[in-house]
Amino acid sequence: MSSSSSSSSSRSSSRSSSSSSSSSSRYSHKKQKRKNKKKEDQDAGHFEYQIGMKIKAGQFMITRFLGDGTFGRVLEVKTCNTANNNYYAMKCIRAVERYIESAKIETKILWYIQDKDKSGAFNIVRLFTSFERYNNYFMVFERLGKSLYDLIKQNNYIGFPMKYVQSFAKQIIISVAFLHQNQITHTDLKPENILTTNCEYKLVPFKGRQIWVPEKEILKIIDLGGATFEHEYHSTVINTRQYRAPEVIMGYPKWNERSDIWCLACVLLELYTGELYFQNKDDLEHIAMIEKAIGPMDYRHFKNSKYKTFFNYDQKYFDQHRSYFKWNSVAPSDSAIERVKKLKTFEELIPAKHAIFIDLIRKMLRIDPEERIPLRKLVHHPFFQQVFQD
Repeated sequence: MSSSSSSSSSRSSSRSSSSSSSSSSRYSHKKQKRKNKKKEDQDAGHFEYQIGMKIKAGQFMITRFLGDGTFGRVLEVKTCNTANNNYYAMKCIRAVERYIESAKIETKILWYIQDKDKSGAFNIVRLFTSFERYNNYFMVFERLGKSLYDLIKQNNYIGFPMKYVQSFAKQIIISVAFLHQNQITHTDLKPENILTTNCEYKLVPFKGRQIWVPEKEILKIIDLGGATFEHEYHSTVINTRQYRAPEVIMGYPKWNERSDIWCLACVLLELYTGELYFQNKDDLEHIAMIEKAIGPMDYRHFKNSKYKTFFNYDQKYFDQHRSYFKWNSVAPSDSAIERVKKLKTFEELIPAKHAIFIDLIRKMLRIDPEERIPLRKLVHHPFFQQVFQD
């Protein structure tokens, strides 16, 4: 709040009656109590630690704090009982039953993956051990570097040169294709969950400035907490909203690994531009953006969806609006309509010299999941044979 706003607010308050002032005071007090309660709920169950503290019978020593999240906190630890001090990232799951159950499922999936990929060739984060202590659950991972999102943010959301996008894309596709080969859908692919493998970075020129890129371009996929086997129960809501595939948005329960392909396309666009492509606030706005970028949904895409009443089935309506979706009448706000209007097409966003990248994206962003090219084939797309200088 600016100082002028603060002064104006004070002057308005002085004209209020004593009863309204009292009421406002009580309301503010209740509001603050609710905020404090929410903060307590968010902090509940976090592992309390001290730097230098030893854990798991003295096997690990906590060396520093790395970050907090919804499910818990991450601490750097080093081994104590070996000649070399090896450093790891220890994920400390909050003492909340559903979070611990989710972490145990992730642990089982990671052990399964590591059994299938003993050498670590497919670059899924390596889990070294897991254990329970103090009502918390702990997972000790290899120590990795920054996420691709961290680098995008550090570079002020400018994106990466195409040669880096190409390198990153090929690695990510190979890693996720390995998951799909083993009937696993990741369900939450985004730049935050793709990490560099060391902590060394360098500056390179790009768009008239210097940006940070990893010294070694090797990436690893993390966070398999929501990963789902093909034969398991499929939750109706997966993915972070802006990366969510149409079949998930529309509420179809039997999505499959091809929902990951949609997520990956959104990730690649973000690596190229530095910004989210589908910057939507809700499902209806997301549907409108998808139709603007890719084209209209047809009857088979929405006939059994949870949003089927938001579509007009009349061919005359389609001929007039070039869509069955009743966007102008169901849009939640004028600002949502404006955001959809401002969404750039791929051709507006990506210059002609990178047209092969547009072709790759279009083959991944197909409304019908069965029309998306499987990752094992996508890695042979001509985009990956081209040499980029920028």
